Amino acid sequence: MGFSQTKQLPVQALSQDKNRLETLEKNKLRVKNEPDNAKAHYFLGLSYHIDLCMYEEAIKHYEDALSLKINYIEAYCSLGILYIEIGELSRAAIMFRESLALEKDYVDSV
Repeated sequence: MGFSQTKQLPVQALSQDKNRLETLEKNKLRVKNEPDNAKAHYFLGLSYHIDLCMYEEAIKHYEDALSLKINYIEAYCSLGILYIEIGELSRAAIMFRESLALEKDYVDSV
């Protein structure tokens, strides 16, 4: 095992999984309590996308965030990244173009 690789102990992995699930539940509750909150949908999308790799659910909540806040640059960028991850490059390009149209110098969309 090289210096850049670390072996994760089972206890650490379980702790991370527990934290991810707790974050997911908090984000789900926030969306339930604030269904018209774009940020709540965005963060729930992030939980599904980054923590759980549940792409269909992530797409739904990113799109919900965008329907509530049309100029949500972070949601466009995250959706673009997700589309790259699943091989939907033309959709990713559309998301990045949208984010660039909103703010041309937005570094994360490049």
